[in-house]
Amino acid sequence: MVRIVNSETGASYDADASGRAVVEIRPDRSQSWYVVGPILAGFGEGGGNVPRGLYTVDGAYTLELSTTGYKTLKLIHGTSDPLCSKVS
Repeated sequence: MVRIVNSETGASYDADASGRAVVEIRPDRSQSWYVVGPILAGFGEGGGNVPRGLYTVDGAYTLELSTTGYKTLKLIHGTSDPLCSKVS
């Protein structure tokens, strides 16, 4: 469990991040994550195929990280739940 806290309001949410992953790190430092279960994933503005925010991603999915840091989330069977709204 990871506690997410809004530093302005003090609102908090306990997020489950107990998933498991096999991570392939290539010589060019790009990565492929093969994941089952929930993890926390953050996406910056224009930094991935998911809108900016912090998410709990759960299910079976892959997460590709390019050499530039761009993230591509591919859900095989699962959900992505934005966390910012839970602490606003």
